[in-house]
Amino acid sequence: RVMPCVTESIWECVNQVAPERGVPNPVQSPPFVMKSEWPTAVPEHHDESIERQFAEFQEVVGAIRKIRASQNIAPRETVPVAIRCSDSSLALLEPMASYFAGLAGADVVAIGPTAAAFETDAPLALTSIDVDVHVDLEKFIDIEAELARLDKLKSQLEKQIKGKQQKLGNENFVARAPTEVVDKERATLADLEKQSESVEGDIERLRKKSSP
Repeated sequence: RVMPCVTESIWECVNQVAPERGVPNPVQSPPFVMKSEWPTAVPEHHDESIERQFAEFQEVVGAIRKIRASQNIAPRETVPVAIRCSDSSLALLEPMASYFAGLAGADVVAIGPTAAAFETDAPLALTSIDVDVHVDLEKFIDIEAELARLDKLKSQLEKQIKGKQQKLGNENFVARAPTEVVDKERATLADLEKQSESVEGDIERLRKKSSP
């Protein structure tokens, strides 16, 4: 009951500032929002590159936030971040680097095809856009606790990989299941194997760091 009144009040204020509005040709605005026409999209204003840029930016911000949450990193802390991506994604994400600080508390120290994992790394692979996000946990990590977590994660991934391999090794399943189902299982297996490889690399780096 309150929102329509608030909306009409805002509409009235906007009318006082800009009585004529609209793109590309401004027209006189009606006095009430309830009597206004629904806006029509202008095809010429559709920019796929901007949409892709914002979509990839959203995914990377989400990945950084997810890593922060999983590591219980306080919002006030700034985390060093490296983003491994293709040249095409680099062109989209590099101009957005400063916005990662405000939206994800991130200091982007490396971005592009050569961006590498940190020694004390928390990675997240965004397979849909072929981007790997790495957060440096050196200031926040308990190495022994992290090794225990990674060992547990590795065991879980190995179990899932074994299950997928057995499923795809079943000739009856491969022969009878729809092609898209089999392809999805293969893609999932490839993703799990990539995650397992990444975890093994993290374990190796942490063990080297913890060695005297």
